[in-house]
Amino acid sequence: MIRLFRSVTPFSLLAGLLYLAAMSLHLFLHPVVPDLRPLQEPYSDWFPVAQWSGHDLYMIVLLVLLMTAAFMVSVTAAGASFTHGLSPLPAIVYLTLCFLVPDAFIHPVSVITVIGFLRLYQLIFNSYNKQQADSLLLNAGIWCGILSLLEPAYILIVVPVVIGFSTIRTLTFRESLVILSGTLVMHFLAVTAMLLFGKSDWYLAAWKNWHIPGQDGWPHWLILIQLALALMFLLAATAYLTQHLNNQLIRFRRNTRVLLVFLLGALLLALILPAGVTAVWWWIAAPAALMISWWWTQMKNQDAAAILHLTLLGLVFVFQYINFA
Repeated sequence: MIRLFRSVTPFSLLAGLLYLAAMSLHLFLHPVVPDLRPLQEPYSDWFPVAQWSGHDLYMIVLLVLLMTAAFMVSVTAAGASFTHGLSPLPAIVYLTLCFLVPDAFIHPVSVITVIGFLRLYQLIFNSYNKQQADSLLLNAGIWCGILSLLEPAYILIVVPVVIGFSTIRTLTFRESLVILSGTLVMHFLAVTAMLLFGKSDWYLAAWKNWHIPGQDGWPHWLILIQLALALMFLLAATAYLTQHLNNQLIRFRRNTRVLLVFLLGALLLALILPAGVTAVWWWIAAPAALMISWWWTQMKNQDAAAILHLTLLGLVFVFQYINFA
């Protein structure tokens, strides 16, 4: 089973599409009501997000974004040496992890911003051994600005971005300012546009609505079980990766540390966002997919890796059945 997705072939792409169709069928039969308020309140005059309220349209947009993110996960894995060349396996693992926690699908901001987070990974990984990386640093800052305009709490992503760049390469103080300037430029442009349209109060209101950790209580017990099972796979992959990390190339070791920094940042960010871990699950699933796919391809017993893969897929269908019951 794992060998099927190690390389890009017509059969592996067809199997991947069948995977996606089987798992996404639940979304159409068991409706997910999206929370569009984060997009409607500040951006309804420029983007017709209210039209997404139609269930089928929202699911179609969501699946297109999901497939885009899955493709970017595979591209990122190949560029960061987690796979030997382009492989569908990281995309398959990413899709499975996303569908394992279906409550994450109600957050359209997370669906959109995961593409930005994947782009940040690529920019950081590509800066390895670059003497002049100002363009990469500036682009990373711009992406931080875009993400924080969609969700103000994402401004904190600047911290793991700076740590990530300093992990890959030696980061000077001037280069840190380049990242920060890219973020500030996006906010300056956004404030200028809102002033021109007389909507500056939206920008100020968004920054006032900070979340107080714990005010929304604990998630439903079923969501906690889903997250716990997914995190068990992630912890097992992290333990295996850490055990064999010293035998890998320096670049791969640094890339792995960057992923761990972003995972820690996501868990801390979950304390600030009202929806908690489900609001950042798509972000967590991306580095988790890279590490789990590497773990499975490096296992000596590939039959055991196939069993783990089928177990993860089976858990998705089990929880979908529970939702129907």
